[in-house]
Amino acid sequence: MKQKSELTSTYKDCEKEVRELNRKLENLNQYLGRTQPDPAQEQQTKKDTPNL
Repeated sequence: MKQKSELTSTYKDCEKEVRELNRKLENLNQYLGRTQPDPAQEQQTKKDTPNL
């Protein structure tokens, strides 16, 4: 149980760090004028757009 607790804590810390780094990357891209389409948004747009 102790190991599980430690691993869960490490995992949560890593998730937080990834979120922070992604936010920084988005800010840099916005500052530099480079816009990257969000993959989740792109997939949602594809689902909403009917095929002709």
